[in-house]
Amino acid sequence: MTTKHTPGPWTVHSCEIHPHHEITAECGRRIATQNDYHDGQDKANARLIAAAPELLTALRALLACPAMCEDTAEPETVKAYDLAMDAIAKAEGEEP
Repeated sequence: MTTKHTPGPWTVHSCEIHPHHEITAECGRRIATQNDYHDGQDKANARLIAAAPELLTALRALLACPAMCEDTAEPETVKAYDLAMDAIAKAEGEEP
């Protein structure tokens, strides 16, 4: 499966001179800039953005597990499967 986003890993770099956090890809491409005006919330947002490629990979791996595909799956498993599918669709620009 090919992705359209910049491949991970993405990392967070903080700047002390002008308080902000930059999320960059391994190739050096800047993914996003998160200003730091809210008591650590912005840094937490930057970490979440930086984790996006790994989260997407983890969801895809989870959905490939046989237990997720069984017809006898528990209701909680079915709900988790649906949530994961919706998150992947949203990440790929599709309607969940």
